[in-house]
Amino acid sequence: MNIQEFLKGIIIGIAKIIPGFSGAVLMISFNLYDRAIHAITCFMEKPKKNFLFLANLSLGVIIGIVLFSKVISYFLAEYYLYTTMLFLGLIIGGIPIIFTKITKQKMNYILILVSFAIMTFVSIVSPMNHYILKHNILDIILFFFAGVLEAVGTVLPGVSSTALLMLIGVYDSYIVTLSNILNFSLLRETLYFFLPFTVGLLVGIMLLTILVNFLFKNYRAQTFSFILGISLSTVFLLIVRLISYVNSTMDFVCSFFLLIIGYILTNKLT
Repeated sequence: MNIQEFLKGIIIGIAKIIPGFSGAVLMISFNLYDRAIHAITCFMEKPKKNFLFLANLSLGVIIGIVLFSKVISYFLAEYYLYTTMLFLGLIIGGIPIIFTKITKQKMNYILILVSFAIMTFVSIVSPMNHYILKHNILDIILFFFAGVLEAVGTVLPGVSSTALLMLIGVYDSYIVTLSNILNFSLLRETLYFFLPFTVGLLVGIMLLTILVNFLFKNYRAQTFSFILGISLSTVFLLIVRLISYVNSTMDFVCSFFLLIIGYILTNKLT
Protein backbone atom coordinates (compact mmCIF):
# COMPACT_ATOMS: atom_id res chain seq x y z
CA MET A 1 0.00 0.00 0.00
CA ASN A 2 1.22 3.48 -0.90
CA ILE A 3 0.64 5.34 2.38
CA GLN A 4 0.92 8.81 0.83
CA GLU A 5 -1.73 8.07 -1.82
CA PHE A 6 -3.91 6.46 0.85
CA LEU A 7 -3.70 9.57 3.04
CA LYS A 8 -4.48 11.78 0.05
CA GLY A 9 -7.55 9.63 -0.57
CA ILE A 10 -8.74 10.17 3.01
CA ILE A 11 -8.38 13.95 2.66
CA ILE A 12 -10.22 13.88 -0.69
CA GLY A 13 -13.01 11.83 0.91
CA ILE A 14 -13.35 14.30 3.77
CA ALA A 15 -13.43 17.25 1.33
CA LYS A 16 -16.23 15.61 -0.66
CA ILE A 17 -18.48 15.84 2.40
CA ILE A 18 -18.04 19.61 2.70
CA PRO A 19 -20.51 21.70 0.65
CA GLY A 20 -18.75 23.84 -1.94
CA PHE A 21 -15.67 21.63 -2.26
CA SER A 22 -14.69 19.40 -5.15
CA GLY A 23 -12.84 16.14 -4.63
CA ALA A 24 -11.54 16.34 -8.20
CA VAL A 25 -9.91 19.73 -7.55
CA LEU A 26 -8.04 18.22 -4.62
CA MET A 27 -7.03 15.29 -6.83
CA ILE A 28 -5.44 17.83 -9.18
CA SER A 29 -3.87 19.63 -6.22
CA PHE A 30 -2.37 16.30 -5.11
CA ASN A 31 -1.25 15.51 -8.68
CA LEU A 32 -3.48 12.41 -8.90
CA TYR A 33 -6.15 13.45 -11.40
CA ASP A 34 -4.44 12.59 -14.70
CA ARG A 35 -3.25 9.28 -13.32
CA ALA A 36 -6.68 8.29 -12.02
CA ILE A 37 -8.40 9.09 -15.34
CA HIS A 38 -5.76 7.11 -17.25
CA ALA A 39 -5.95 4.18 -14.81
CA ILE A 40 -9.72 3.88 -15.33
CA THR A 41 -9.90 4.39 -19.10
CA CYS A 42 -6.76 2.39 -19.92
CA PHE A 43 -7.12 -0.16 -17.14
CA MET A 44 -6.11 -3.20 -19.22
CA GLU A 45 -2.77 -1.70 -20.28
CA LYS A 46 -1.35 -2.37 -16.80
CA PRO A 47 -4.22 -4.03 -14.90
CA LYS A 48 -2.32 -4.95 -11.73
CA LYS A 49 -0.69 -1.53 -11.34
CA ASN A 50 -3.90 0.34 -12.15
CA PHE A 51 -5.97 -1.83 -9.82
CA LEU A 52 -3.61 -1.32 -6.88
CA PHE A 53 -3.52 2.44 -7.45
CA LEU A 54 -7.33 2.77 -7.77
CA ALA A 55 -8.00 0.41 -4.86
CA ASN A 56 -5.56 2.26 -2.61
CA LEU A 57 -6.98 5.68 -3.51
CA SER A 58 -10.62 4.52 -3.35
CA LEU A 59 -10.12 2.90 0.05
CA GLY A 60 -8.77 6.19 1.38
CA VAL A 61 -11.72 8.12 -0.09
CA ILE A 62 -14.26 5.68 1.36
CA ILE A 63 -12.64 5.77 4.81
CA GLY A 64 -12.51 9.57 4.64
CA ILE A 65 -16.22 9.75 3.81
CA VAL A 66 -17.52 7.05 6.16
CA LEU A 67 -15.37 7.51 9.25
CA PHE A 68 -15.16 11.29 9.18
CA SER A 69 -18.74 12.18 8.17
CA LYS A 70 -19.84 12.73 11.77
CA VAL A 71 -16.56 14.45 12.69
CA ILE A 72 -16.79 16.85 9.75
CA SER A 73 -20.47 17.51 10.45
CA TYR A 74 -19.51 18.48 14.02
CA PHE A 75 -16.61 20.74 12.98
CA LEU A 76 -18.68 22.39 10.24
CA ALA A 77 -21.42 23.11 12.79
CA GLU A 78 -19.07 24.37 15.53
CA TYR A 79 -16.01 25.68 13.62
CA TYR A 80 -17.22 26.29 10.06
CA LEU A 81 -14.77 29.12 9.32
CA TYR A 82 -11.66 27.29 10.52
CA THR A 83 -12.59 23.95 8.95
CA THR A 84 -13.38 25.49 5.58
CA MET A 85 -10.25 27.66 5.55
CA LEU A 86 -8.05 24.61 6.07
CA PHE A 87 -9.54 22.87 3.03
CA LEU A 88 -9.49 26.11 1.05
CA GLY A 89 -5.73 26.19 1.63
CA LEU A 90 -5.50 22.65 0.23
CA ILE A 91 -7.18 23.83 -2.99
CA ILE A 92 -5.08 26.99 -3.33
CA GLY A 93 -1.94 24.91 -2.87
CA GLY A 94 -2.74 23.00 -6.04
CA ILE A 95 -3.51 25.95 -8.31
CA PRO A 96 0.17 26.54 -9.30
CA ILE A 97 0.26 22.91 -10.50
CA ILE A 98 -2.63 23.59 -12.87
CA PHE A 99 -0.88 26.71 -14.20
CA THR A 100 2.09 24.60 -15.29
CA LYS A 101 -0.19 22.52 -17.53
CA ILE A 102 -1.49 25.50 -19.52
CA THR A 103 0.15 26.99 -22.60
CA LYS A 104 0.21 30.79 -22.91
CA GLN A 105 -2.41 31.26 -25.62
CA LYS A 106 -5.25 33.77 -25.84
CA MET A 107 -7.93 31.05 -26.19
CA ASN A 108 -6.79 29.39 -22.96
CA TYR A 109 -7.13 32.64 -21.03
CA ILE A 110 -10.61 33.11 -22.51
CA LEU A 111 -11.56 29.60 -21.36
CA ILE A 112 -10.37 30.43 -17.85
CA LEU A 113 -12.64 33.49 -17.76
CA VAL A 114 -15.60 31.61 -19.29
CA SER A 115 -15.45 28.70 -16.84
CA PHE A 116 -14.94 31.12 -13.93
CA ALA A 117 -18.05 33.06 -14.98
CA ILE A 118 -20.18 29.93 -15.53
CA MET A 119 -19.36 28.34 -12.17
CA THR A 120 -19.83 31.62 -10.31
CA PHE A 121 -23.22 32.19 -11.93
CA VAL A 122 -24.45 28.63 -11.31
CA SER A 123 -23.36 28.75 -7.66
CA ILE A 124 -25.13 32.06 -7.08
CA VAL A 125 -28.47 31.11 -8.65
CA SER A 126 -28.63 27.48 -7.44
CA PRO A 127 -31.53 26.95 -5.01
CA MET A 128 -31.31 24.63 -2.00
CA ASN A 129 -34.12 22.09 -1.74
CA HIS A 130 -35.09 19.23 0.53
CA TYR A 131 -36.55 16.07 -0.98
CA ILE A 132 -39.29 14.27 0.96
CA LEU A 133 -39.09 10.47 0.64
CA LYS A 134 -42.00 8.93 -1.29
CA HIS A 135 -41.04 5.27 -0.65
CA ASN A 136 -41.72 4.34 -4.25
CA ILE A 137 -39.89 4.12 -7.59
CA LEU A 138 -39.37 7.91 -7.61
CA ASP A 139 -36.99 7.56 -4.67
CA ILE A 140 -34.96 4.92 -6.53
CA ILE A 141 -34.75 7.05 -9.68
CA LEU A 142 -33.71 10.13 -7.71
CA PHE A 143 -31.07 8.23 -5.71
CA PHE A 144 -29.67 6.79 -8.96
CA PHE A 145 -29.53 10.32 -10.40
CA ALA A 146 -27.88 11.49 -7.16
CA GLY A 147 -25.18 8.87 -7.76
CA VAL A 148 -24.64 10.23 -11.27
CA LEU A 149 -24.29 13.75 -9.81
CA GLU A 150 -21.81 12.40 -7.27
CA ALA A 151 -19.83 11.05 -10.23
CA VAL A 152 -19.95 14.50 -11.85
CA GLY A 153 -18.48 16.03 -8.70
CA THR A 154 -15.93 13.22 -8.45
CA VAL A 155 -14.68 13.37 -12.05
CA LEU A 156 -15.15 16.99 -13.10
CA PRO A 157 -12.83 19.36 -11.22
CA GLY A 158 -14.40 22.32 -9.48
CA VAL A 159 -17.88 20.81 -9.39
CA SER A 160 -19.00 20.19 -5.80
CA SER A 161 -21.01 16.98 -5.59
CA THR A 162 -22.41 18.07 -2.23
CA ALA A 163 -23.70 21.28 -3.82
CA LEU A 164 -25.32 19.22 -6.60
CA LEU A 165 -26.94 16.91 -4.06
CA MET A 166 -28.26 19.97 -2.23
CA LEU A 167 -29.63 21.22 -5.54
CA ILE A 168 -31.89 18.15 -5.93
CA GLY A 169 -32.64 18.01 -2.21
CA VAL A 170 -30.96 14.74 -1.18
CA TYR A 171 -27.86 16.02 0.63
CA ASP A 172 -29.51 15.58 4.02
CA SER A 173 -30.41 11.96 3.20
CA TYR A 174 -26.86 11.42 1.94
CA ILE A 175 -25.08 12.74 5.02
CA VAL A 176 -27.47 11.08 7.48
CA THR A 177 -27.07 7.73 5.72
CA LEU A 178 -23.29 8.11 5.76
CA SER A 179 -23.35 8.93 9.47
CA ASN A 180 -25.36 5.77 10.19
CA ILE A 181 -23.63 3.44 7.74
CA LEU A 182 -22.04 1.41 10.56
CA ASN A 183 -25.35 1.19 12.44
CA PHE A 184 -26.53 -2.24 11.32
CA SER A 185 -29.95 -1.75 12.86
CA LEU A 186 -30.53 0.76 10.04
CA LEU A 187 -29.14 -1.51 7.32
CA ARG A 188 -32.40 -1.56 5.36
CA GLU A 189 -32.57 2.25 5.19
CA THR A 190 -28.89 2.41 4.27
CA LEU A 191 -29.26 -0.06 1.38
CA TYR A 192 -32.44 1.69 0.21
CA PHE A 193 -30.36 4.79 -0.47
CA PHE A 194 -26.95 3.41 -1.36
CA LEU A 195 -27.79 0.61 -3.81
CA PRO A 196 -29.28 2.88 -6.52
CA PHE A 197 -26.84 5.65 -5.54
CA THR A 198 -23.83 3.35 -6.06
CA VAL A 199 -25.10 2.10 -9.43
CA GLY A 200 -25.55 5.69 -10.60
CA LEU A 201 -22.10 6.60 -9.28
CA LEU A 202 -20.36 3.77 -11.15
CA VAL A 203 -22.23 4.42 -14.42
CA GLY A 204 -21.46 8.13 -14.20
CA ILE A 205 -17.77 7.62 -13.45
CA MET A 206 -17.29 5.24 -16.39
CA LEU A 207 -18.96 7.57 -18.89
CA LEU A 208 -17.36 10.78 -17.62
CA THR A 209 -13.83 9.39 -17.41
CA ILE A 210 -14.07 8.36 -21.06
CA LEU A 211 -15.09 11.92 -21.95
CA VAL A 212 -12.36 13.52 -19.83
CA ASN A 213 -9.71 11.15 -21.18
CA PHE A 214 -10.71 12.15 -24.73
CA LEU A 215 -10.42 15.84 -23.82
CA PHE A 216 -7.01 15.35 -22.22
CA LYS A 217 -5.69 13.51 -25.25
CA ASN A 218 -6.99 16.01 -27.79
CA TYR A 219 -7.40 19.33 -25.95
CA ARG A 220 -5.14 19.05 -22.91
CA ALA A 221 -4.17 22.70 -22.42
CA GLN A 222 -7.72 23.91 -23.13
CA THR A 223 -9.19 21.39 -20.69
CA PHE A 224 -6.83 22.46 -17.92
CA SER A 225 -7.62 26.10 -18.71
CA PHE A 226 -11.31 25.39 -18.17
CA ILE A 227 -10.46 23.49 -14.97
CA LEU A 228 -8.35 26.39 -13.70
CA GLY A 229 -11.25 28.81 -14.15
CA ILE A 230 -13.48 26.48 -12.12
CA SER A 231 -10.84 26.17 -9.39
CA LEU A 232 -10.43 29.94 -9.17
CA SER A 233 -14.21 30.33 -9.02
CA THR A 234 -14.36 27.82 -6.15
CA VAL A 235 -11.74 29.79 -4.22
CA PHE A 236 -13.46 33.11 -4.93
CA LEU A 237 -16.93 31.90 -3.90
CA LEU A 238 -15.65 30.29 -0.70
CA ILE A 239 -13.77 33.44 0.30
CA VAL A 240 -16.88 35.57 -0.32
CA ARG A 241 -18.97 33.15 1.74
CA LEU A 242 -16.45 33.05 4.60
CA ILE A 243 -16.03 36.83 4.97
CA SER A 244 -19.25 37.06 7.02
CA TYR A 245 -17.89 34.46 9.47
CA VAL A 246 -14.86 36.60 10.40
CA ASN A 247 -16.04 38.46 13.50
CA SER A 248 -12.76 39.33 15.18
CA THR A 249 -9.03 39.76 14.66
CA MET A 250 -8.52 36.34 16.26
CA ASP A 251 -10.88 34.77 13.70
CA PHE A 252 -8.87 36.33 10.89
CA VAL A 253 -5.48 35.29 12.30
CA CYS A 254 -6.53 31.70 13.07
CA SER A 255 -8.31 31.19 9.75
CA PHE A 256 -5.37 32.65 7.81
CA PHE A 257 -3.00 30.36 9.73
CA LEU A 258 -5.13 27.31 8.82
CA LEU A 259 -5.21 28.47 5.20
CA ILE A 260 -1.40 28.49 5.16
CA ILE A 261 -1.31 25.06 6.83
CA GLY A 262 -3.57 23.69 4.09
CA TYR A 263 -1.41 25.27 1.40
CA ILE A 264 1.77 23.80 2.89
CA LEU A 265 0.14 20.39 3.31
CA THR A 266 -0.74 20.24 -0.37
CA ASN A 267 2.83 21.10 -1.33
CA LYS A 268 4.20 18.44 1.03
CA LEU A 269 1.89 15.77 -0.41
CA THR A 270 2.65 16.51 -4.09
